[in-house]
Amino acid sequence: MIMPFERKIIEQLYLKLIHRKLWIFVCFTIAATVIVAWFYFTYLFSVNIFFSDSWDYNRVFINGLSVFQQFIYQHGPQRLGLGLVITGVLNQFSGWDETWVSYCVAILLFLSAIIYLIIKRMLFTKLNPFDVMIVMLVLSLNQFEALTISPFISHSAIPALFVSLYCLSLFVKPLILRNALLLTANLNLIFSSFGFFMGPVSLMLFGLELLAAFRKRNKKEIFVGSITLFFAMVTILLFFINYSTAYVGNHITLLLDKPWQYLFYISLSYSGVFGYRGVGMLQTGLGFFILGLVSWVFVQSISNLISVKHKLSGNQIILNKILLVLTSYSLLFSINLAFGRIEFGLALSQSPRYIPYLIPSLVGVYFYFNCLTMFKKSLIIPALFIFMLFSQYLTRNSLADMKSWHDRKDAWKTAYLKYDNANMADSVSNFSVYPDNKGITGTLDYLKKHKLNLYKESGHKSDSTTK
Repeated sequence: MIMPFERKIIEQLYLKLIHRKLWIFVCFTIAATVIVAWFYFTYLFSVNIFFSDSWDYNRVFINGLSVFQQFIYQHGPQRLGLGLVITGVLNQFSGWDETWVSYCVAILLFLSAIIYLIIKRMLFTKLNPFDVMIVMLVLSLNQFEALTISPFISHSAIPALFVSLYCLSLFVKPLILRNALLLTANLNLIFSSFGFFMGPVSLMLFGLELLAAFRKRNKKEIFVGSITLFFAMVTILLFFINYSTAYVGNHITLLLDKPWQYLFYISLSYSGVFGYRGVGMLQTGLGFFILGLVSWVFVQSISNLISVKHKLSGNQIILNKILLVLTSYSLLFSINLAFGRIEFGLALSQSPRYIPYLIPSLVGVYFYFNCLTMFKKSLIIPALFIFMLFSQYLTRNSLADMKSWHDRKDAWKTAYLKYDNANMADSVSNFSVYPDNKGITGTLDYLKKHKLNLYKESGHKSDSTTK
């Protein structure tokens, strides 16, 4: 049992540490290193060649779809929204250079990290050196697929950015303006890949706010809240207009005999965020622990918002709403991920492409730790920092994967430019950029005719010589 004076000593050590200039410098250096590495490795390992889904959604621009048609365009189970529109703009200025898409993804995810730091400061009045962990989380190179393998603005960057903007909007004072900003962010999320899961989260949030308004018998808040909830419902209904459910129906797996497998899948996805790959006891145990933390924070936020016993201050209410948004959004995604991908095996749960959707809940857990008592913070936050530092070391595996994917994509590109034949490029490079080369023949002809992407003549040296 820890004695009161020992508690006091631990708290004082923590407070001294976060105010030490040397410690501030160390954490600032770590943050700067993470940011530089984020952009440097994005540049180093990006290749100007489409890969996988990129071949599919770029055909939209060949077919001449309008901006509105691009926004509502459905690819698999997702609509591509603003991210596809931005991709079209980038294509116009870059000559369909896929590296520009990689840079855009990196920039937008970086902006989301900055917004989370702003939110942290607004919630707790000031930043402290340990907040470098927000940067380490949001700019984790373990999500490298979103950066360099198949950079997809709609799938990662736009959802990540708008989740952070959604949370920032909760600080806006005029209720009508705040709700208008929330509905705008909600619209963009619903129509941006798996950002769709913010739709149910918004219904839950606006429903809780409407309940609070009825309790206070505030007619204005009841009216505004009712209108907001109505528009949130309409936004979800708009998503399903002319929506094809074929893909969803073919990929949902129901394990009625082994339902616990879903929990294993979700837990492994969380351990993968920190670089603990594989299906073993360590990964599963760590994943379950993290999943438990996320679920606990979610339950606590719900409990605090509906409780009539606790009188929360304005900032405490906003904090709990942010915790609710961040944790429930990631949990809904992870549940969907388990049902939609478990048929391909547990290992796929750790795919780097899904990490951007799990990170918001971890930022929420970090915010929750910062609202604990000083003694608990003094123990938990330094321990979390040590864990995060070690996890950064594990990103060396991600760097090796980034290089491997870069080399294979660049080898295919070089072979194709030499032989002008996709099947020959597959054979020479022992790699394929698309499952069926017949599906990309027309796009390759279009790129060649208009000197776009790998055919550009605008002084863009081959990736193998510049990197």
